[in-house]
Amino acid sequence: MEAAPDLQDVMAFLAVVDTGSFTAASQRLGLAKSNVSRRVARLEDWLGARLLERTTRRQRLTEVGETYHAQVTGAVEQLAEAARSVSELQGRPRGRLRITAPADWFELMGRLVAEFSESQPEVQVEVELTQRRVDLVAEGFDVALRAGRLEDSSLIARSVGEGAGHFYASPEYLERHGEPRSLTELGQRSFVLLRGRQGEAVLSLEGPQGSEEVTVRGVITAQDFGFVQHAVMSGAGIAFLPDSVAAPALEAGRLCLLLPEHCLLRTAFHIVYPSTRFLSPKVRVFVDFCVAWISRELRRATEIAERHAARTRRRAAAARPRRQRRS
Repeated sequence: MEAAPDLQDVMAFLAVVDTGSFTAASQRLGLAKSNVSRRVARLEDWLGARLLERTTRRQRLTEVGETYHAQVTGAVEQLAEAARSVSELQGRPRGRLRITAPADWFELMGRLVAEFSESQPEVQVEVELTQRRVDLVAEGFDVALRAGRLEDSSLIARSVGEGAGHFYASPEYLERHGEPRSLTELGQRSFVLLRGRQGEAVLSLEGPQGSEEVTVRGVITAQDFGFVQHAVMSGAGIAFLPDSVAAPALEAGRLCLLLPEHCLLRTAFHIVYPSTRFLSPKVRVFVDFCVAWISRELRRATEIAERHAARTRRRAAAARPRRQRRS
């Protein structure tokens, strides 16, 4: 015996019982009467029991048929309810959405998810911030936000833009130690480094002369940009920070941008997900929201950095005559 009867045979049986005849059942199902009769007979053969007593005018459920009808009706209603639930889930964004992103992005992700949740109150967002590379399929995540080179070609990726970064220090640090005006001076300062060892680190830059390098000395190292930024704002030294991370503190006057002509190589940002086939509304709407939101934030961070870079250049120009007079 097969593990389960043919669902179409079960539906034919239910239609006969509900309508009271094979003729009416055939009209409801859009099948020939002989086809309906054959399906019911096949179901009875599968069960090894007669479900209907047939006469020329009407059909009557047997005792076995009554029991089977009662149980099957409930099962079919559950199937219909399951189908309705799937249809509803596929119709509008709702349910749990699992997202993973770099741990460095805690401030950015907090703002992003807050705005998204306000616009989609039926979506429950679960965020995991981590430095490890998450396997979306194996670990049950819907989407991931990633920076830099993509490794898994089996994932669908959408670009959300590129971000640059610069050197930053706190106003208090610059008041105590002065503002470096060249890479040579920069290399003589104390740095807060990201995920590096204490000691020297070589940073590759884009500058007025093209690709350049500077060797800096790290006195503090950390695993995420959030710690690095707060250490720098506390006056611990100078750090390289992505403009998107530094922008709020830069606008608030807690950080100053240094050597604006020199930035680290631009980083590409992507949102990735397993497949576009049967993409749920909650994932689709989040991907679209994320692309627009992060693109906007990257543009805003660039504008803020450029505005403060102009201030840095004015400070340098104002300091130059004083240096010349002293000499």
